[in-house]
Amino acid sequence: MEQNSASGPSGPSGSLSARIRARLSELRETEARVAQVVLDQGAALVHLSVSDVAALAGTASSTVVRTCQRLGFRGFQELKLEAARQAPEPPPPPVDEPAAHALAATLHASRDALDGVAATLDTGALTAAAEALHTASRVVVVGAGLSGAVALDVAYRLRALGCQVDAPPTPSPRSSRPPNSRRTASVSRSATPVPPAPRSTPPGAPDRPGPPSSRSPVTPVHR
Repeated sequence: MEQNSASGPSGPSGSLSARIRARLSELRETEARVAQVVLDQGAALVHLSVSDVAALAGTASSTVVRTCQRLGFRGFQELKLEAARQAPEPPPPPVDEPAAHALAATLHASRDALDGVAATLDTGALTAAAEALHTASRVVVVGAGLSGAVALDVAYRLRALGCQVDAPPTPSPRSSRPPNSRRTASVSRSATPVPPAPRSTPPGAPDRPGPPSSRSPVTPVHR
C-alpha cells in the first residue's frame, strides 16, 4: 500500500519511490532533506546537477553524494539514471496517420536517449575536456571505421569555433597493405614448374642412366 501511495504523478514511480521512503528513517536530517528533494523532483531530477539538488536541500554537494550512497547507489549519476528509467512515459499523441505515429515514436525515443545521456554524463569530465580543448594550441581528431565520419564532423565544428584542428584520413584496409603483396601474390599464382634442361652427351658415349624419376610410370592407353 505504501508503494502505491508513494508513487505520484510528479515523483519517481514504483520501486524507487518506495526504496527512498523505506530508508528515510535511517537518514540524518540533511540526508533526509536530499531524499525529499529527489522525491519531489521525480523525473525532472535528470535535468538537475548535484549542485542544484544541494541548493534545493540547503546542504553541500558531498551530502547529496553521501545520501545517494546511503540509498544504495554508487553516486548521484546512478540515482539520476534510475529516476529517468522509472519515469512514467507520456501518453502517445492522438493521431491516426501512421507517419505521425512513427514521428512521435522517433521523437520519444530520442528524448529518452538524451535523458539517459544527461543522467549518466560526468559533468566533471565534460568540463575537463572543454578546458583541455580551450587551452590546446592544436587538436588532433582521429576516427577509425564508422567513427571516421563522426571525427570529421567534430573537426569541422571545432574549426568553426576557431580551433587549429588536424584530422588525418583513416587508412583503408587496401591502402595499408604492403606495396608488393599484390604483385607477389599474382606471380605466385601464375608460376609453373620449369622442366630441367636436357643433358648434353658426347658423340659415341653411352647414355648414362639418369636419376630415378619420382614420377609414376605412364601407362599407355590403347583406344
